[in-house]
Amino acid sequence: MRKISLVIGLLTVLALLGTSVFAGVSSSEQAYNLVKEKVLTEKDADLPVYGTRSVLKAGTTLNDFKGSFMTLEADSWFVFIDRHPGANWEHACQYVFINPETGALKVVDAVRPPERLKEMTLFQGPDLLGGKNVRPVSSSKKINSDRSVEHLWAVILSGGASSGSNHVRYWNDSSNIYMTLTETYGYLDDHIIVAISDGLDPAPDQSNGQNSDPDLDGDGDDDIMYSCVTSNLETIFADLANTLGSQDTLFVFTTDHGSGQFGVPGQPTSMNLWNSEEIWDYDFAALLEPIQCREMIFTMEPCFSGGFVNDIIDMNSTVPRVISTAANDMEYSWAMPPDYVYDTYVFHWTAAIKGEDAYGNPVDADANQDGEITMDEAYAYALEMDEDDENPQYAEWPAG
Repeated sequence: MRKISLVIGLLTVLALLGTSVFAGVSSSEQAYNLVKEKVLTEKDADLPVYGTRSVLKAGTTLNDFKGSFMTLEADSWFVFIDRHPGANWEHACQYVFINPETGALKVVDAVRPPERLKEMTLFQGPDLLGGKNVRPVSSSKKINSDRSVEHLWAVILSGGASSGSNHVRYWNDSSNIYMTLTETYGYLDDHIIVAISDGLDPAPDQSNGQNSDPDLDGDGDDDIMYSCVTSNLETIFADLANTLGSQDTLFVFTTDHGSGQFGVPGQPTSMNLWNSEEIWDYDFAALLEPIQCREMIFTMEPCFSGGFVNDIIDMNSTVPRVISTAANDMEYSWAMPPDYVYDTYVFHWTAAIKGEDAYGNPVDADANQDGEITMDEAYAYALEMDEDDENPQYAEWPAG
């Protein structure tokens, strides 16, 4: 009878403690399931959701690619939800913290992913940190131009912000346009200035844990020249101001993340560079103003890139110029589904000027069938093909 009494007594104690015992969260899977139950809805079933593999201690600082985001006040499981997985950063996301003792949840809205994301477990949704670098199908298509190749110059910029946010698609975008310039238009290698992420540093700099291949076209020569940081952009455009003349054409291509105020028009926007640096639209235009050449052409992929349009069109310069962007000044730009290995707008824009896409499929963007692809025709084709939630922009100076 005494043993039975002891068992009954123990069960009574456990029953009284049941709330605290079973409310505790002892694994990352339990933390994810709690978030799935309390935060996610049925329409969120395909969103990428990541969780830490262990409890983060109080005092842990969470960094994003712009620096410190927050410091934990208590021990917590950490779950990250990407609300717009196909969009380039910055865009809406959520940091969810779960008390391991009580199961209490705290949800914090954010616009940038944590730097520790590569160390976290993916519980659902596509793995946007993975993927492979791919060069486009090599093309024998040649487009004749009235411009001598000695007078054709290009700058390709892709910052990536940090290794955790530097998606493989940015390298793929850059490789695609680089090979289009050299193979289709005959640009000289030494007339294409390339600044991508950490430059020639051999350390891994991509979200898939690999290093950016400095050889964009696979010919055995390094094409990446600089890391994509402010000081190098200043050097690049200052050198071009001293080099280019009245017969030269300058083409500037950018892909990467961008920053701005979502849903609020008319605000300054920026393009993210490497190592958490960024360059604002007005500062970018200021670097270009001293360049005197025949014409300038700009194609920009980042989120909020439409904010650069007025700064470039209105800059103090007599050089004719045209700009097209993947998004307006208050929205995200998007990667192309289903595999997200290219960004949507520049994929179609590059296909338009090349006459075929990166996979070798023929493309006809010559709307008036005059044998030339003008910049407004390339924009119109990319606009028609772009089915993502973005509004590409186009402007030229002087008009027409």
